[in-house]
Amino acid sequence: MTRIAIFVLAGLVLAAAPAAAQNQGQTGAPSSPMGSSMPQGAPGDTPASGNMGQLEHMSETEKFAFERSGSDKAVKFAAKAQAFITGSADERERAMSVGRDAQAGKPFDMSGDDIRAALEADLQDWRKTFSIPKAQFQSIHEQLVPAKVELTAAEWAVRRAQWFQARDKWIDDQRALLGIPAGG
Repeated sequence: MTRIAIFVLAGLVLAAAPAAAQNQGQTGAPSSPMGSSMPQGAPGDTPASGNMGQLEHMSETEKFAFERSGSDKAVKFAAKAQAFITGSADERERAMSVGRDAQAGKPFDMSGDDIRAALEADLQDWRKTFSIPKAQFQSIHEQLVPAKVELTAAEWAVRRAQWFQARDKWIDDQRALLGIPAGG
């Protein structure tokens, strides 16, 4: 099961890569209030170099809007993430409880098919909410819900609990990339 968690986290890192690339700042670039670096023109153009690329041709209003685009993205992500976490809190708690019971060998009230279907729904909700690219989603989906693998109800329960842990870490990683304080 540890191997599955590692594969899922690796897949989530891949899903986060486009966001990381968008929010990678240049050394010496001024930061917005949310902590993400101001977008630059050509690679290597920084305020320190005196070459601001496309920014040098913008009006002050356009520059302000351009600089704020990163922080606006952070604000939108923070709101979306909080709504998603709040909306899925009951499902997450149930999955974690069933996962703990399964690991402890205690009985629980869900069949393997029900847990698999719930995991499938969790994944689809995450994909739709955060617009995860199809190829990256399919890679994660194939690791968590393989088509030709028979698992016991307990194994599905543990897998679903691991998914919620990996999902929470992915959200925290996205927040960090956007300069959003943890829990924000």
